[in-house]
Amino acid sequence: MPFCCKKQNRGEEAIEQYTKAAEMFSEAGRGEDALFCWERTAQLDPEKLSRQMKVAEIAAQLGKNALAARAFLRSAQLSSASGAPADALKLLARAYALAPQERSVALLYAEAKLRNGAAAEAAALLEPFAASESDVAFLDTLPMPYCSAGNWIVPVQFLRSC
Repeated sequence: MPFCCKKQNRGEEAIEQYTKAAEMFSEAGRGEDALFCWERTAQLDPEKLSRQMKVAEIAAQLGKNALAARAFLRSAQLSSASGAPADALKLLARAYALAPQERSVALLYAEAKLRNGAAAEAAALLEPFAASESDVAFLDTLPMPYCSAGNWIVPVQFLRSC
């Protein structure tokens, strides 16, 4: 039924059906199926923080760290956009804790740390990626924490931004 509603542009009805199904699956101990339904509600209403958080929390509980990290990142974006940068920083920390090996997660978390005056912490987040990185956005961000912290011992390839 929800797919039908989705195809007919009846988003609210589809969200309602997916939500009911997710709750029933949760009660029955079928976490994977519940997560599938929560993901669909988040896709249908991507600007709703509570839906993104639901996906993040359930995915984390189920050990689906990549999915949970993406949902926490989206939640952080929504929190930041709504004027809650402290909440966004906490959500980025949760995403990083779940997926520290993901460059995009580390980059976004480091940028948030830098904006909050934690330059040394931002540098530490980015250092593991520095040797193999060639992405311009990453390379432009890497020296900032060093320069902001007053540490002028920066790898030579990153000095162009200081």
